[in-house]
Amino acid sequence: MNLPKEIADLHAADKLGIAFVGIQLFQLLSIVEHQGQELVDREGIEIPSRSGSTIAYLHRYGRTSITDLAHFLGMSHQLASHRVKDLKSHGIISEERDPDDGRRTLIALSKTGKSVARKMESICQDTEAEFLILFEETGVDLFDALIKVKSALAERSLAKRISQRHQAST
Repeated sequence: MNLPKEIADLHAADKLGIAFVGIQLFQLLSIVEHQGQELVDREGIEIPSRSGSTIAYLHRYGRTSITDLAHFLGMSHQLASHRVKDLKSHGIISEERDPDDGRRTLIALSKTGKSVARKMESICQDTEAEFLILFEETGVDLFDALIKVKSALAERSLAKRISQRHQAST
C-alpha cells in the first residue's frame, strides 16, 4: 500500500464510527497529500504538494494579497503566510508593494513560478481525470459529496441539527 508512514493501519479508526468522520477526512487528506507529493517529486518540482492550490490561484487570478489568498482558500492568514514564505524561498513567488496602497504587499508568481504552474497544471489535469475514474469505480462522487456536506453544515451546524432532532423527538 502507498500510505503515509503515520497511517500504520488504514482501517483502525473505522471502528470509532461515523461520529468520527473527521479522522477519516484527515486520513484521506494525508493519503492525497502523500500521493500528490509523489507526483510533484516525479516532475522534479521541489515544493510541497499542498502548496499547489496557492500556485493554481496565482496562476489563474494573478497577483493578490495574502489576505485575499487566505480568504479564497479558506485558511488562516498565518497558514497562507507560511505557504507564501515557503514558496518565496523556492523562488516561486515574488512580492511587490501595492501601487494603490503602499502599506499592502502583493504576491505573484515569479518567472520560475509560472513555469512550475504550467507543470502543476498538467499534474492537476491527470489527477482530476484519475479522480473521476476513482469516483466511478467507488460509486461515490466525493468532490460533489464534500461540497454538499460542507454547504449543509455551513447552513445548519451539527449542534443545531442535534438540538432540532432532539426537540422533534420529545
